[in-house]
Formats: sequence, structure tokens, C-alpha cells
Amino acid sequence: DRGFKSRRDRSKRIQVTLGFFFSYRKLDMAFYLSYNLIIHIRIVRIKLEELIMDLVKNGKVLELVHPNGNWTLIKEEGFSPVQITVAAVAACSGYVYQTLLEKKRIEINDLSIHTDYEQDQESAVHVLTKINVTFTVDLVDKSNEAKAEKAVHLVKDACPVAKSLDPSIEINEIVVFK
Repeated sequence: DRGFKSRRDRSKRIQVTLGFFFSYRKLDMAFYLSYNLIIHIRIVRIKLEELIMDLVKNGKVLELVHPNGNWTLIKEEGFSPVQITVAAVAACSGYVYQTLLEKKRIEINDLSIHTDYEQDQESAVHVLTKINVTFTVDLVDKSNEAKAEKAVHLVKDACPVAKSLDPSIEINEIVVFK
């Protein structure tokens, strides 16, 4: 929290690193891509003026420059930009869903997210056509399943990443209970 004058000066942001780890309070969530890749997201606090990002090309490598450490993207290795976009939808949706559950005072033991997607293989640029986000939730009180089911239908409209995508991309968010 160095450099922050008060709580009002703080802003939450998702820091993405290869292998991404998401930890919010005492809950750990892993996001799985259809290629069985695990993405971890970590929520960090940043100053608002640090929201600017630069993407620098260095030979075949693209580097996302950030004060907390750069992220290197190599075309032949690691995640593709499409996979990162899908992971961003899953991470944002997970954060929004967890917030909705907290607001409704629904306690959870565990929350995991599985995501898969479809692309139009016949188009020249293989655009995203569908993203499925499945939340697997272990509720402390199983009588809250109906409220948790209702909350998942609010996620898409409250997720800024999902709202930023082309509206023709079908985004499905469902919840499965343990």
C-alpha cells in the first residue's frame, strides 16, 4: 500500500502474469482454458495514473510494459491474444460474480471457473463467436442455491470486459453446485 494517501486513492485492477493467480481475500480461483491451460489472476492495488500500458515490439516478441514487471508475448509460445481475451472475460466475470455473492451475503467454500470458446473458422480472422463461463460453487449453506443461480444472470451486464466485446459474441454464464 505504499504511496497511497487514503482508501479513496486506491483502485483495484487485475494483474495478469503468465500462469496467472487470482486471490481475493481467502478464496483462490483457477481459470481453465479449453486447452487445459490454467490462468491465475491476482488482484492488486494501483494508483489511477498507472493504468496506462505500452506494448513494445522487440523482434518477434511483444512486451507489455508495466511498472510491476513486464509481460512478454511470443507468438509461437504461451497464450494467444484470443485466449487472453477469453481469460479476461472469465477473470472479470469471476470477480463480478464473487462480489454479487458477497452483496447477497452468500458464503462460499470454493469457487472455480472453467471457460471454453468457439471461433468462426470459416472467416479470414477467426473471430470469437461464443464464450462459455461455468462457475462451480461450493456453498456454505446449500439453501442459497436459488439466490446464487439468480446472481449469475447479473454477471454479464456488470462485467466491463464482457460489455466491451462485440455484442455478436454469445457469452453464456452458468453455475454448477458442488
